[in-house]
Amino acid sequence: MNPGDKKTLIIARRTKKNLEYVDALKAMGVDFEEITHLLNSMLGMLICLREEYFKGKNVTWNDVKSLGLEPLRIEQEDLPDSIVKQEKSKHFSQLITKLRNGFAHNNFELVGNPITHVRIWNIEHGKENQPEFKKFKNWQVLLSEDELRKIAHLFIEYLEEKHGQDLPIIEKVDTSSSDPKPTIPSPYDELIGMFEDDSKFDEFIEAIVAYRPKSNEGQEKNQPY
Repeated sequence: MNPGDKKTLIIARRTKKNLEYVDALKAMGVDFEEITHLLNSMLGMLICLREEYFKGKNVTWNDVKSLGLEPLRIEQEDLPDSIVKQEKSKHFSQLITKLRNGFAHNNFELVGNPITHVRIWNIEHGKENQPEFKKFKNWQVLLSEDELRKIAHLFIEYLEEKHGQDLPIIEKVDTSSSDPKPTIPSPYDELIGMFEDDSKFDEFIEAIVAYRPKSNEGQEKNQPY
C-alpha cells in the first residue's frame, strides 16, 4: 500500500459522512439497521486504514489528545476461563490493532435482539482453530453501539488531523436545522416532482410494495441484522 496517495483516507472521510447521514436518518425516525452499517464501515476502515497508518506504529492516547481529540475509555472483559496470558490495549494504536484482528478473523458476536452490543476478542496466535478456542482468548471487549460509533469517528478524526490536511473538503450532512427532523436530500425527490402532490407519490409507492413478489412468505420477518 502507499499512504502517500491517501486513497483510503479519502474513503474514510466519505465513510464518516455516511455515518452522519445514517445518524440523521435515525433522528428522523427512519427504520435503518444502523449497527449493521456501522459494522460494515468498521470492517473496511480497520483493515485498510490500520495497515496503512497504524501497523508497526505506537500511537498513544496522549498523541490523540495532542491533536485536540478526546481519548476513549474502553473496558476489557475478564476472561476467567482462559489459560493464556491476557493482553492489554493501553494505547490507541493497540486498540485499533486488536479490533482489526478480531473483525478480520471473524472473532466477534452480535449481542441482543435487536442488536445492542458487539463482543470482540483476540485468540493467541496459532490457537485460532482449536476446538476449545475460548481457552486461548487473550483479549476481549463488549462494545455498545455508541462506543462503536465513537471509535469509528475518533479513528477517522485522528487520521484527518494527522494526515488529511491536503485532502479536499467533503461537505458535512446538515443537521443544524431548527426543524427537529433534519432535512436530508432524498433519492426520491426527483421522482416526487413528477407527481402533482405527495399523496399521489405515496399511492405509487404503495402500489409498488403491493406488487412485490411474495416469494419470502412464511419466512421470519424483521430480522435484527
